[in-house]
Amino acid sequence: MMIRQNNHLLVAGIILVCTMLLLTACKDKPIESFTLDNGLKVITKYIDKPVSAFAIYLKGGVTVNPEDKAGVEIVLLRAMAKASQSYDRKNMEKMKDDLHFTIEQSANFDFAAYTLKAIDQYSLQSLNVFLDTFLKPSLTEEDFEEARQIQMNELLNEERDPILNLFNKIIRDSFAGHPYAVRPEGTIESLQTLTLDDVKDFYDRNWLASRMFVVYVGNKKTSELQPILEKTLGKLPSGSFVMPTIPTLDMVLKNDFRAYELPNMPNFHVRSNFPSISFSQPEYFAANLAGMVLSDLMHTTIRTWNGLAYTPFAMASRTFLVPYGSYIITGCSDVPRTIDLLKECVNYMAEGVGRLEYRDENGQIITAPDQQKPERLIKTPLADVLPQYKNMLITSYFSNLVSSQSQADTLAIAEMHAMGHIDIKQLLGLIENVTPDQIKHIAATTFKNNMFWSYGSSKENIEALADYNPSVAWTK
Repeated sequence: MMIRQNNHLLVAGIILVCTMLLLTACKDKPIESFTLDNGLKVITKYIDKPVSAFAIYLKGGVTVNPEDKAGVEIVLLRAMAKASQSYDRKNMEKMKDDLHFTIEQSANFDFAAYTLKAIDQYSLQSLNVFLDTFLKPSLTEEDFEEARQIQMNELLNEERDPILNLFNKIIRDSFAGHPYAVRPEGTIESLQTLTLDDVKDFYDRNWLASRMFVVYVGNKKTSELQPILEKTLGKLPSGSFVMPTIPTLDMVLKNDFRAYELPNMPNFHVRSNFPSISFSQPEYFAANLAGMVLSDLMHTTIRTWNGLAYTPFAMASRTFLVPYGSYIITGCSDVPRTIDLLKECVNYMAEGVGRLEYRDENGQIITAPDQQKPERLIKTPLADVLPQYKNMLITSYFSNLVSSQSQADTLAIAEMHAMGHIDIKQLLGLIENVTPDQIKHIAATTFKNNMFWSYGSSKENIEALADYNPSVAWTK
């Protein structure tokens, strides 16, 4: 037992040392901001790295995308990157090759992003080309059709994956009546009817400074950037866009259940969605830690001990303005038993348990099911395992913050949540200050929330469970 405990301490120590080295390497520089004459906010963070990220974030997300035109914004951004009025497609490709920059696009429920990744040597030249595509895109029929087809192909690839397609349907159905029911990526149906005129109309109505903010992470000084941006983005009309208030998900994520037929599927794929904790709340990282603990408990009880599912895990929250969590269980052979075990895991956490193990009289782990007697079950308190989970979260979270792009996105999320300039030290403090009582409280409340339950399987499997309702079983 002492050897195993010392190993845990050694691993935790190694992780902590690596984290400190990482944080030293990513040592925070002051985060600055300034506002252009038209009201567009620019946030800058200096990092001494060879690759910079310059991202324009467009607020609104699905709230500015009509449902019948879902995906219009991401198609527009894809088309813009093809060419501008100053650089046709051939010259644009040459500029990208010569200056070694890329233009990327993304869209989620709350905002879209148009991002330049450039190497230091050519960053200002690349920025000028990038801004030209944003402010004076060519938007030809060829640009549009290629962008639309790329987006449709991505959706078609998702539809070919039965599990991913199932989970996308579950999200839309569980959010029905809420803005998040609209897919920012669009649907095959909405993209098929989308036209170049729709894209141009969207551009004309939405390219307003009040809809945008910029985040730059790189080694150029504010004094170098501000004059360039004032002459370009600063010429955009201000407009009067105000980010709509998005209703909470409590209104739609109620105790409910839906089954989806997946022809010839031999097992079940289970998912639940529930309202969760916002990134702007101090408990956000406590929720993430709670999700990590619960995922390990689920893996131990559902997969390792009972072999009931291939991948059981919990996603405690997300960084959207209106957050939700999920329980996801793929390859499940026995849904009722699996959900009962999930309930047990949540109850264990609410009681302060952080790890479950069967051990013999010598402290060795018991793997044989016939020897796993109740009296041999060891319930390790949350207080004992929480430091290890904190180290794992710190390592994984901050490893993802090494790139300029990821740091820009984190600053953007904080801006969307009206949190101000959040830095690495603040995030580290939020994780380090999580207590076992916070984890217990999240398990007893958030993890037992009303939730939309669903699963997909073959018609025969669904009929065999006709008398079983997960949402009813969950509340018993």
